[in-house]
Amino acid sequence: MLWIFSYFLVCVSFTNLETAEDQCRSEVDIRGMALKGFVFKRMTVAAPHICDILCEREITCQSYNFNRKEQICELNHRTKDARPENFRSDPAWFYIRRLNGRVPLGSIPELPARSCYEIKASEGKDTVSNKYWLDPSGTGKGILVYCDMYLEDHDECLGGNNACDVNAYCTNTVGSYYCTCKEGYAGDGRSCSVYRENSQTTNQTNVNFLTGEGVGHSVQYSQTLSSTFIVREGFKKGFHLYDVPLCVIDINECADSTPDCDVNAECNNILGSYECMCEDGFHGNGTNCTDIDECTEEIHNCDVNAECNNTLGSYKCSCKDGFHRNGTNCTDVDECADRIHNCNVNADCNNTLGSYKCSCKDGFHGNGTNCTDIDECADRIHDCDMNAECNNILGSYKCMCEDGFHRNETNCTGDLL
Repeated sequence: MLWIFSYFLVCVSFTNLETAEDQCRSEVDIRGMALKGFVFKRMTVAAPHICDILCEREITCQSYNFNRKEQICELNHRTKDARPENFRSDPAWFYIRRLNGRVPLGSIPELPARSCYEIKASEGKDTVSNKYWLDPSGTGKGILVYCDMYLEDHDECLGGNNACDVNAYCTNTVGSYYCTCKEGYAGDGRSCSVYRENSQTTNQTNVNFLTGEGVGHSVQYSQTLSSTFIVREGFKKGFHLYDVPLCVIDINECADSTPDCDVNAECNNILGSYECMCEDGFHGNGTNCTDIDECTEEIHNCDVNAECNNTLGSYKCSCKDGFHRNGTNCTDVDECADRIHNCNVNADCNNTLGSYKCSCKDGFHGNGTNCTDIDECADRIHDCDMNAECNNILGSYKCMCEDGFHRNETNCTGDLL
């Protein structure tokens, strides 16, 4: 897998945000990659530096993904270092680890880790042994636990340094490994034979073991030719997994049961458990997801001449009256040119931004939608000669010299006898 690293300078003006000073810093991004499964907030922004600002506003933000084409910003509560198995290739995205003010994983109750080993992976090999906040079951409720950071792990699955059968998968765990028979085979993982459909349950008991997360789980299993562990709540120190002579198959709670995920959340199966992630347009802990009002929070991309209407899990942009197009780009409607106005036949239509204006023509008066003729003769607002008659016509008037007079330019003069 090829990771493309590049550097860009993030220069952010924090006016009306946190400080009036301009701040610039060097940031590294990994293009074509994104951290999946740990997004707690997703929104549309105009540029990457806005995503950087939003990440620094959130105490639990550890990193973010940004999609340049769709201008989507995703805030993560983990780094790729903490969860390398969730760091996936995606050409449309790039990934950035937060630099300024990032809170170490497990250092506050709002940001508990799943295990001590996750903290060590996130914060590096120099992480000191101390008390940290852990949430091993992923319930969202952390507990304060002492972590010994001097534990070292050896991957027995690399180089064939394990006792797994040729028809089994080897899975490394912290301090150990376990063997899982491949599909179509059954056994303890160290010895796998072709699976027979008529296998019967022969034994049922409880066993304790340490998972790859470094947390002891109390488990119950039913022994058949394809022995299965059903992980139960409760965390107790016990045997390493290789001390149990059985093949382990993870239970997919998302497919096989009804998890307590919110109706607007996705269920993601993980080894021995599951996690709930609120869908796009919602935020929460996964078991309780509430709609994000993109309109109120002003995280939409509606045009300045459009109205933002919040919908469940999203929003809709609608151009205001007098404008048309898709809502993200609204242009003025020329009601006069398109002849969709209600101006009077004796009025002029003048287009304005988002509307139009009707003005009665000369010789008429009214509000533009209703224009009546002005009788210049009756209202004595004409310039006819004193020896002429004023005759009103539609929109104007006409001067006619009286008998015995004739028109001389603008005046009426008497006829010569």
